[in-house]
Amino acid sequence: MNLYQYEQLGAQEIRLMSLSAENQNTDIHCELLAVSLELQTSYDALSYTWEGNLKDHTIRIGDAQLRITANLHGALINLRLKNASRLLWVDAICINQENIPERNQQVKFMSKIYSLASEVILWLGREDWDVRNAFSTISSAYKAVKEYGDK
Repeated sequence: MNLYQYEQLGAQEIRLMSLSAENQNTDIHCELLAVSLELQTSYDALSYTWEGNLKDHTIRIGDAQLRITANLHGALINLRLKNASRLLWVDAICINQENIPERNQQVKFMSKIYSLASEVILWLGREDWDVRNAFSTISSAYKAVKEYGDK
């Protein structure tokens, strides 16, 4: 299978990933769509930990493949919907990481990309001690802020 070849983006365009619905296996299928930042497109943005540069998993984009990290693969497996595709912005997939001018241009758009998203999803990885500890800290901080605000 061929490696995915990115198409050139316009000056005010970003790519969104249409993540195919869940299927019987762990294969991830998607399409990439170029859209204008000026359009009111409804999508979710994924924020996640890269956990290094080892790209030991692949996803299918049309008839080609793209290599991604294990943590991103885990996030995408868990974000698939049962019966419908899901429109996402994922930096490692929606930005051509090999094209430095594109990457620099897209990084300038990131605050707008996240602010225009319908939802920003935070993926910390598989549940382990660090993830449980992070959520415990967030929960404690929320309770403290709420208690302080009620006084």
